[in-house]
Amino acid sequence: MRANLMEMYIKNLRTFLKSFSKTFLAEVYNEEISDQFIDVYIEARIYNEGDENQRYFYKGIEANLQDKALEIKKDYFI
Repeated sequence: MRANLMEMYIKNLRTFLKSFSKTFLAEVYNEEISDQFIDVYIEARIYNEGDENQRYFYKGIEANLQDKALEIKKDYFI
């Protein structure tokens, strides 16, 4: 039961973040890039992936998102 609740929460969070990014970014929205950022956010926020040396969890999320941004810049824009 607990796993199903967590799966539902993650699904709803992913849907919300996708909808928010579509609205916020409007014409420059790119679904592939947005999905990559959402995946990194969920991994860092829910599963606590990434640098464990961060004192505050939000700093770890920020670091993971910045790393992903650099990776995307290399892949798409350089």
